[in-house]
Amino acid sequence: MTNKTTTSSIIKHFSAIVDPRMDRRKQHHLKDIFFITLCASICGADSWVAIETF
Repeated sequence: MTNKTTTSSIIKHFSAIVDPRMDRRKQHHLKDIFFITLCASICGADSWVAIETF
């Protein structure tokens, strides 16, 4: 499995999660937030501050 296929598969999985936020308050897609958080965690981020810094 290539990196692009793996990334697409992970994002597709996160897309199935319902976003409970109000539409007018959304600045980022929920699937993108999950993916960035996952990447930050894999890279060693161990707190919300570290994830934000990532």
